[in-house]
Amino acid sequence: MSGLEFIAAVAKVPAVASIPIVMVTASGSESNKKVAWDANPDLAGYVVKPYTAASLIRTIEPYIK
Repeated sequence: MSGLEFIAAVAKVPAVASIPIVMVTASGSESNKKVAWDANPDLAGYVVKPYTAASLIRTIEPYIK
């Protein structure tokens, strides 16, 4: 299962659909980002490698309790 297949499948399972998902990928093109958001419109974030710790923290911080 690819990452795109995973994020699309998770969105269809009510028991886990509300868990925030941040996609971490080497594909930073706008077309790849669109494909990811189309696969799961509730995606919590999209981080492109290589990334800094600060950028990852900024992305996930709103979801940390």
